[in-house]
Amino acid sequence: MAPRFVPPPKWAPALAAGLAAFSLAGCVSAAPAATGTAAAAPAPATPRTATTETATETAAKPNIVYILVDDLSNDLLRFMPTVRAMQKQGTTFTKYFVSNSLCCASRASTLTGQYPHSSGVWGNLGPNGGYQAFAGKADRNTFATELDAAGYRNGMIGKYLNGYKAGPEGLSPVGPGWDEWYVGGSTGYRQYDWYNNENGRLVHYGDDASDYGTDVMARQAASFIDRAAPGTPYMLEIAPFSPHTPSIPAPRHTAAFPGLTAPRTGSFGKAVKNAPKWLRHRGSPTPARTSGFDRAYRLRAQSALTLDDLVRDVLTAVQRSGRADDTYVVFGSDNGYHLGEHRLAAGKRTAFDHDINVPLIVTGPGVRRGATVDALTSNVDIAPTFTALAGRGVPSWMQGRDLAPLLYGRAPGPWRTAVLVEYLAAKVYAEDPDTEQDARVAPTRYRAIRRADRLWVEYASGERASYDMRRDPHQLHNTAGGVDAGTRARLHRQLTAISGCTTNASCLAADGIRW
Repeated sequence: MAPRFVPPPKWAPALAAGLAAFSLAGCVSAAPAATGTAAAAPAPATPRTATTETATETAAKPNIVYILVDDLSNDLLRFMPTVRAMQKQGTTFTKYFVSNSLCCASRASTLTGQYPHSSGVWGNLGPNGGYQAFAGKADRNTFATELDAAGYRNGMIGKYLNGYKAGPEGLSPVGPGWDEWYVGGSTGYRQYDWYNNENGRLVHYGDDASDYGTDVMARQAASFIDRAAPGTPYMLEIAPFSPHTPSIPAPRHTAAFPGLTAPRTGSFGKAVKNAPKWLRHRGSPTPARTSGFDRAYRLRAQSALTLDDLVRDVLTAVQRSGRADDTYVVFGSDNGYHLGEHRLAAGKRTAFDHDINVPLIVTGPGVRRGATVDALTSNVDIAPTFTALAGRGVPSWMQGRDLAPLLYGRAPGPWRTAVLVEYLAAKVYAEDPDTEQDARVAPTRYRAIRRADRLWVEYASGERASYDMRRDPHQLHNTAGGVDAGTRARLHRQLTAISGCTTNASCLAADGIRW
């Protein structure tokens, strides 16, 4: 039997104890009625990919709850007592990276198990970005369509992909493979006065406290779990829009953490030696900009408290259902964030660890308690892990690996030596919600591999960057010019192999190259 989750007490006492080392000063309401509707958008037929089942089918398939939050960096976990309790009762992946540190491209990789070069989603907007690049193409083959074919009841709540319409401007259809659909568009970031596509019906939420977006999603998630039919496995993804800017916390948390400042990490305000051209000539943050970082970080920390309440309510619903022993709960983020590191304005997009190394925590049947895994893992591993847990094996078109052996403490055989990061759409759009405060310092297009000992980046400009993770953990010294020709060739060869792989077999061969 899996360990039962014990929800922690209310956040304030637990958090005060958890934050003592940092010397900081220091219920869900009824669902609102819908106030607006539009014509129902028909759900498309759900095509399925023929998949050979390589895992043994069992009579009882596990349930899967996936909580995917928006822009949550590792430094915010200290504000989330429920998530920290999950770490004690499950397994934490310390070297989990995303294939692209932009929302939409990262989420497409998570859904499909494919790198951006195969999913076709390179950014948030534009001809190769956003929902328009995903719909009718990559969305036909996702973990949702696979689990649907395996007999699961699938629910999607919250943020799907950038560019998905749910508002007066239109209503995009329900995604293939999903049975219940509560998905918002761009208005979701503001938490109030927002619109939701609820199973093909446009619903408006207003300005009352009960309309606050993250809390609405928590109620919808609990309702889905409460209504799950015994004997039918379910998969539920909950994807709140927080702590993405504007980082609006629930009213109950707006007074938390007076005086909190952004972490002054080893790279905060520091210039990179031998920096690539896009990162050069950045001055130290001014006092005014640093104060802005501090204000933004406090809002992000307050929003993390609100997200922690959602996690608590979801786990409570799982316990209430009596099916906790058959349910995996996965907590993760689509990308990280920077606030002053490497002298950068607020944002993401880079290949530095603060943008690509994000939380991944798993609890469930057979999962080791209090364990950490430092094997290199990627968000392209989420979909194959889900299909394997569901008894479908790993489809040949997915490009990631099944993480289940690592969850159970089993030797998985030869593991990868590198993860791929691809930033292929460098154009910055003013209407992009991920546009940095200073778009002039967004990186040029690049491909990168993150190995245990090195970050290697190849820019479209022809520049190269290399950071020695053992000697330079804060990634402040670009040593590409000193990398010997043989090592440079091997790094380029592996990067080229992974960025050109198209099948599970070819990607595993490429990411597992050893020398």
